[in-house]
This record gives sequence, C-alpha cells and structure tokens, in this order.
Amino acid sequence: MAREVSFAMRGDKELRFRLEQLSRTMPEHAGRAMVNEADRQARIAAERTPWKTGALAKSVASSARAEVDGHDITARYGFGGGSGELPYAVVQHYAKYKHDRGERLWLEKTAKKERGRMLKEIARDLTLI
Repeated sequence: MAREVSFAMRGDKELRFRLEQLSRTMPEHAGRAMVNEADRQARIAAERTPWKTGALAKSVASSARAEVDGHDITARYGFGGGSGELPYAVVQHYAKYKHDRGERLWLEKTAKKERGRMLKEIARDLTLI
C-alpha cells in the first residue's frame, strides 16, 4: 500500500481571509506578469526581425496592460501596428525572402521557442518558484 499524507484546513479566519484576498488580486498580479513576459518575448522577436532600415524592428509594441476576461488573462505583442509598418510586417513575416539579418516567421518562431520558458518566467514573476 502506498504511503499517504493528508492535511485539512478548518475554520482559520486569517487563512481564509488571505486566500480570498489572493483570489481577488491574482488577476492583476498575473496580468502584470503576463505583460512582463510579452515585453521579454517582444525583445527576443525584435532581434530576429528582418532588418533593412530598422523600421520594422522599431515598430515592436506590447500590451501596456493585460486584458482580463473572467479567468482568461491576455497580454499581446507584435510588429507594425501604429507605425504604419503593418502591411510590410505581414509580407516580411510570411514571404520567403533571403534576409542578411533576421528571418521570416520571427514572431511565430519566438512564440514557439519561448513557450516552455513562458510559464517559468511568469511563475518567477509571481514568486511562485
């Protein structure tokens, strides 16, 4: 038979209060951690961005605040938005051009490559690890 460990929580008002407080503030804390992670990934993606004049890399932007919708928390980053570089960004991202500096699919490749570190970085930011 396997060894077992059991524990229980019974009526501790302070612990219950702190857990309720944590549940109310967690979306805000998690949102800040998500924005920090979006900033980190945006910096990495900017280094992989195709480079001719530098305008595309400079067009990188990330969320100033995370969007909270119930249990869903979203932070965003991307290229070309308000700078007017968006049509150029889309073409450069998908077209099979030869780049002396940078690479195609830089945004997609960064997101996929950083997926494993993302949770660790967010957890570290929340001081969970």
